[in-house]
Amino acid sequence: PEELPPVMVEAAAEIWEVCSPEDAGALMSGCASESVVCCSFSVAYADGMEAQSKALRELAAAQPAGFVFASVDMKESPEVAIWAGATKPGCRLVQPDGVLLDEISPAEAKQGNLHKKVLCHARRIAAAAEPKLETLARRFPGALSDQAMMIPVKDDVSKMKQHGLKSLQQVGASTAEEACFEGLCKSCASASAARVRDVAGMARILRDFPVGESLPFLDLARRLAALKLLGGTEPGSYQALELLLDAVLRAALDDEGRYPKRMLMALQCVSELQGQAALCEAVLPVAGQLVRTDCWALMWSPTWCDGKEHARVR
Repeated sequence: PEELPPVMVEAAAEIWEVCSPEDAGALMSGCASESVVCCSFSVAYADGMEAQSKALRELAAAQPAGFVFASVDMKESPEVAIWAGATKPGCRLVQPDGVLLDEISPAEAKQGNLHKKVLCHARRIAAAAEPKLETLARRFPGALSDQAMMIPVKDDVSKMKQHGLKSLQQVGASTAEEACFEGLCKSCASASAARVRDVAGMARILRDFPVGESLPFLDLARRLAALKLLGGTEPGSYQALELLLDAVLRAALDDEGRYPKRMLMALQCVSELQGQAALCEAVLPVAGQLVRTDCWALMWSPTWCDGKEHARVR
């Protein structure tokens, strides 16, 4: 345990609970080929279970390179244990193709051997990743920067609200659309959850209005994302968020990269949402599609967005 890096107090230990062979197959197929799955097979009240569970949580919170953590209750889900070929409690280190790398008993986990073996494999994975990262860095200059530079978000929403209302009036927006925009501005100012109907209305505004008038609405979307005011527990929240995210990307991204500031705001909206534990899994497919676009490749061009007017995203 002393070899683990410092972990934030609020760090979440992401451990996948596998309840069926289908869950196991989906987990394995979703892992990168270079990764390793550390799976705990447990039986309630068996010897060493508390130490094994504690070790797994500590490792998962530390997030060692290339590792995915999972757990199986052998009593509740015996079919998973049979599928995996596990006949007794312990931890297994398995490649996504099913190759068993190592097996650690509860007693060994209690002695710290699980930590040692996981960190040993993590060092190997990290070392193998270095040349790949260097290749990416050559392709996308600045991609390995440790600072994210984005258009700063100001606390005061009055100027954004003023520009947004002016844009709405210029395009002949309805009273309901203006009320929707003002409602979301109020949510930002008070840091209160955005109403579903207002989020859906903002998606409609971004989708239907001219791209040239979209800047204040993109600014509002990224503010809502940064303040964690989207995707709440109210019925329809996720559907409204999906509509808004689609509208944001459609309004901001184009193959020619003509609107750097809009592109940066859209990317900041996506990154803020992906950084939230409750939304990261839902947003991941969007991010996966985004990095395959011509627009994404264009952003890493040395000639794109070089002026003082805009910041670079690295």
